[in-house]
Amino acid sequence: MVLVNKLWCGAARRACCQDQFPIDEYLRLVASVDAWRASLSPRLRYSDACLQGHLNRKHDMPFIFINLVGLGTDVLLRRVFLPSFAASFSNQLDPHRLAWQTAISEMYDSAFEILKIAATYSSMGGKTHFTPLMGFTVFLAGSMLSYLLHRPWFSPAHAEHALPLIHDALGILHDLCPLWAMASDWETSLRQVVEMNPQKDRKAEHHSALSVLTDLALSSVPITPPSDPLEAYSPSAPMISGLDLAFGDFADLFAFSQGTPLDPW
Repeated sequence: MVLVNKLWCGAARRACCQDQFPIDEYLRLVASVDAWRASLSPRLRYSDACLQGHLNRKHDMPFIFINLVGLGTDVLLRRVFLPSFAASFSNQLDPHRLAWQTAISEMYDSAFEILKIAATYSSMGGKTHFTPLMGFTVFLAGSMLSYLLHRPWFSPAHAEHALPLIHDALGILHDLCPLWAMASDWETSLRQVVEMNPQKDRKAEHHSALSVLTDLALSSVPITPPSDPLEAYSPSAPMISGLDLAFGDFADLFAFSQGTPLDPW
C-alpha cells in the first residue's frame, strides 16, 4: 500500500503541474507503475476469486485499495494527454497521433476496470471499507467516462458502454455519502452530467462544467460550460474547452493519499 501510494503521488504531481509533461517523464512513471504491477503476486492481482479469498480472511480493503489506486494512477497519468489527443485529430501528420490514441484507450480501459472492481466489491459488502482515496478513484473514473457522453469520438468503443458504468459510480458514491461529506459533492457533480446526457435531451441547459469534473472535485471555482451538450468532432477544430486545465490545487489532491489507514481493523 505504501508503494502504490508513492506511485499515486508521482502521478498527482504531474496532474497538478501547469508545466508541459515531458514524454520521457511520462514513460518513466508508466514504467514504474508497470513494474510495480508485475511484481505483485497472483493473489494480489484482482480477480473475483481473489477478492472472495481476501474477504474470507478479512484482508479485502488493502487488496481492493492497491488495485483501485494502481488503476487510478494509470488514469491520472494519461488524463493530461486529452488535449493533445483531441488536437491530433486535426493534424493527420502528427507523429504522436498513435501514441495519444493508445494512451487514451489505456486510460479508459483502466477507468472501466476501476468501476467494475468497485461495483463488485460494493455488492459483496465492502461499502463501509472504502477510504476517501478509494472513493476518489471511483469519481475520477466516472468523470473520465462522462467525457464520452458529450465527446463519444474520444473512444467510440468505450462510449457505447459508458453510461451504465457511470450509473454504477453514482450508486457507489451515494452509498459512501454517510461516511464522508465529499462523496456527496462528487455524486452531485456526476449526476448532473447524467441528467444532462445529450442522448436524452440535446437541448438541455448546462449549469455545471461538463468537461472538467475532475478539476471541480478539488476546486470550487465555477467554470462556464459549452453551450451545446453534445460536442461533435470537427477535424478542423476539435472542441476541447476545459481539458487543458490542471487540478486546482496539488495540496488538495495530495491530501487524498495522506492519512489513509493501513489497517482498517
